[in-house]
Amino acid sequence: MRTDRAKSGICESAVAKLVDLRLGIESFNQGVYDRRGSGMTMSERTFTAVVHQEEDLFVAECPEVGTVSQGYTLEEAVANLKEATELYLEEFPPPTDSRVIMTTFEATYG
Repeated sequence: MRTDRAKSGICESAVAKLVDLRLGIESFNQGVYDRRGSGMTMSERTFTAVVHQEEDLFVAECPEVGTVSQGYTLEEAVANLKEATELYLEEFPPPTDSRVIMTTFEATYG
C-alpha cells in the first residue's frame, strides 16, 4: 500500500524538520550537571516530539511523558512542548528506564 504524504496533511518540509528536531534538549554524556552553582542537580534527557497539523496549528506530543502543546509553527509547537515537559517533570520525574517504541502500520479504509 502506498502512503501519500499530501493526503496526510503534513508537507515534505515539515516531515524533514521533524527528523532534525529533538525537542531542543542537548544530552550530555553523564546526563547530570549542577545548575549555575545552585546546588540543585538537574538531569537532561532527549525526548521524542510527535507533531501533526490541525488546521492552522501544529500539535506536539511527548509520548514518553504524555505532555501535549501547540503552536502556529513547527518550531513554536516544539518549544512550547519543551517548556510544558520541563514544568511537568519538575513535579513528576519519569522512570529512569522508560523507553517509547515507535513503529508504523498500514490501515485500510474507505
